Amino acid sequence: MRTKQTGQQNEVAAERPLQHSEILALSLIFYAEKNVDFKETLKALILSRPMHFTSGEKIGAALKGDMNILMPGDAHLALRRAEWLINELEEGKMSGSENARDMLLSYASAVPETSEFQPAPIKNLVVGVIRIAIPGITMGRWKMKKEKPMMIVVRKGFAMRNSDLRSAGADLAHYITQAAMGIIVCAFDMAGGNAQNLEPDTGDWFFGQRPMGFYVAKTDENLAAMIEELKVLGITHTVVEDIFGTEVVAISPIVNNFYLALRWELKPFVE
Repeated sequence: MRTKQTGQQNEVAAERPLQHSEILALSLIFYAEKNVDFKETLKALILSRPMHFTSGEKIGAALKGDMNILMPGDAHLALRRAEWLINELEEGKMSGSENARDMLLSYASAVPETSEFQPAPIKNLVVGVIRIAIPGITMGRWKMKKEKPMMIVVRKGFAMRNSDLRSAGADLAHYITQAAMGIIVCAFDMAGGNAQNLEPDTGDWFFGQRPMGFYVAKTDENLAAMIEELKVLGITHTVVEDIFGTEVVAISPIVNNFYLALRWELKPFVE
């Protein structure tokens, strides 16, 4: 069995590949274009921070992959991602931080003024800090959010050999554990070992109930294509392989589970 952890890997055929920070910045811009209220909030947040154009580089990379996979589920999740990402960009912790900052600043500068908008919610933002409650440890007034399930995608042939999760063999349980732990190891590595720097969806999952959503890939070809798109979008995922090939894939909670399942025709493991 082999376990492969993939984090910020972008295979974009263009002048240069987009970095993970740039892709996350684009996910916020894409969401803002679908939600007028969030567009104004994002603009106010960006312009309230001491960020300046820095890279001077014209972004020439063409993004392959469906950005809807990274679309936040609602405005609250989008705002939390924006807070976290902007803080990371200001500290220059992520590859491509300068270009991602320029993307956000260019977008905010292009959003027209609206006299009706009152950016009052910005007053309540706590940027860059994820206060997480661990049993036995008090960490301020943090209230746990409702965490999204981590998606676990199983190869169809492997699923048929383990059709009942309640009586599934040791291999399935071991592979799922390996895959899920791989996501956390990679997430903490990207956060520099500091739980406060975890991406919000992943932090909520890790310090929450850690729910999992189990799915079966339609075909081996679909599974392989899905993995390639995860790489293109820089989405953290773990692939567990054995002599039969890829058997289990765990995917970071940052993804839009509903859309990913729809796009790649993933079916629930248990109906």
